[in-house]
Amino acid sequence: MKEKITCAVCPMACVIDVSLKDGDLLVEGNRCGRGYQFVKKHFEQEDRIVAGRCLLSGGQMSRLPVSTNMKIPAHHVEKALEIIQNTRIQAPVKRGQVIIENILETGADVISQRKAL
Repeated sequence: MKEKITCAVCPMACVIDVSLKDGDLLVEGNRCGRGYQFVKKHFEQEDRIVAGRCLLSGGQMSRLPVSTNMKIPAHHVEKALEIIQNTRIQAPVKRGQVIIENILETGADVISQRKAL
């Protein structure tokens, strides 16, 4: 396995080369120790909360910020974001309102992060 990850810990945004050799994580390209910790945490955390914006009709804004109400498996994140970005909701919307139930059959609901009139 070999992968490139952009570190998000500081403004340097190092592009880090990551590989796995004999079960050990090999990290190159980070300019500080925080980059190594970022990569390590990235690979150890299998599940993630997903945040995005869905389309909003009839509201004060064109997109509504949403997030999952619980972590979902990392391999579902990309598809979940695609579904969220292509979902259209009609205003008004309450904060905490369920926008998508059980996204990708993960048990997680996508909920509104703010109200929209």
